[in-house]
Amino acid sequence: MSNQMNVDRVAAAWGQISSWLAEHAPLSSEALLPPAPSEEVIAAEQKLRDYAGHGFPAELKTLWSLCGGLQPVDLPEEDEDDGDLNPHGFIPEGNLLSPEWAVHARLSSDGFASESTPLGIQWVPFLGEHWEGGVFGRYVDAALSPSPVGRWDAMAGLHIGGTCFASIADLLEQTVEGITHGGGPLVTDRQVPGLEKGCLTWGDPREPLMLHPAWRPLH
Repeated sequence: MSNQMNVDRVAAAWGQISSWLAEHAPLSSEALLPPAPSEEVIAAEQKLRDYAGHGFPAELKTLWSLCGGLQPVDLPEEDEDDGDLNPHGFIPEGNLLSPEWAVHARLSSDGFASESTPLGIQWVPFLGEHWEGGVFGRYVDAALSPSPVGRWDAMAGLHIGGTCFASIADLLEQTVEGITHGGGPLVTDRQVPGLEKGCLTWGDPREPLMLHPAWRPLH
């Protein structure tokens, strides 16, 4: 599949996700930043090139041209004390990072690298445990086209896992399938999409709802 086809798939899938959020999950929709300014992407990419010798893959730059990352959301007054309410968790694999936070996550995580860290992977974190990065999430391998997606983890030394999605487009399309139809590889007996007070999040339907009494599966 050509690189342009994967870029087009990213744009189409993201359009479906953002439209769905606008209609059904207003707090999650409010968390979306507008498209990243080109100068912001260029500056972050140059910083990554200076450090790691490579830039961003086309699919990721396309995604940022549609949404530049996530931002804090003012919760309704009655929910201000609900620290577990997460408007950013609509992609099950992590929270979308801005170009700046993606490069920050890469540079800060490399300090935990060891001899077991694989070489040759031009890894770019683009999903994190929260919208400002964190110590684990999903990366995209800029060395390949299309660029596969895998897991990165710097909680106890840097670990770069094997790939689990063929591309960003695959991840987004599977997210769409889970949200709209309740099916696809992302939906399991332990992980389904649900709504909680205007937020789309993915959770385990088997767990008690004590901490999230308002969360309900979509399907």
